Amino acid sequence: MAEMIRSGTTTFADMYYFEDAVAEETKAAGLRGFLGETWIDFPAPDNKSEAEMAAYSERFLKKWQGDPSFMPLWRLTPFTPAPKRRCGMPRRWPANTMLQS
Repeated sequence: MAEMIRSGTTTFADMYYFEDAVAEETKAAGLRGFLGETWIDFPAPDNKSEAEMAAYSERFLKKWQGDPSFMPLWRLTPFTPAPKRRCGMPRRWPANTMLQS
């Protein structure tokens, strides 16, 4: 984030792992971001199962929804488990969706 601040960046997108920690640092640094937790069909560094990914994402969206520093996102990728692409959290949470290809 230091490089972004030095270069004049004010807003960025990050959709990877440990997004709650990214959100905390984004807010502390005074930056804005579009942040989304990764959902994939295999164990990830921050969540080892699909159930953990769902619980983490729901906590993340609930905690940060409405914060003026950034927008929490529902991230969909080619690696997102198929049922999540068709339904699931986008219907349960008022979050924006970012498609990544």
